[in-house]
Amino acid sequence: MRSRVVLHRCEPNRIGLSLPVDFALAFYMLHELPDQAAFFTDVRQLLPPQGRLFVVEPPFHVSRAAFETTLRTARRTGFTVAARPRVRFSKAALLQPG
Repeated sequence: MRSRVVLHRCEPNRIGLSLPVDFALAFYMLHELPDQAAFFTDVRQLLPPQGRLFVVEPPFHVSRAAFETTLRTARRTGFTVAARPRVRFSKAALLQPG
């Protein structure tokens, strides 16, 4: 059986993928982006309706208010929050298109 997991390193200012993806992970990196809306827009275009984006941010660099701002940006670009799972020492949300 062929592997279904493909690791991809993004380009500096864009994701650089054209293949559809079922799941994307943004781990401890959103706070580093100069344009989170552009990132969310790129990911949204890659995900099918049942796809998911899991975002996790570090607690010391990202305040609760900053994380909520990130989630508002995600909502403005076409995501809804599907779940708020607990990730030890982190802020996290599972997003879905919609």
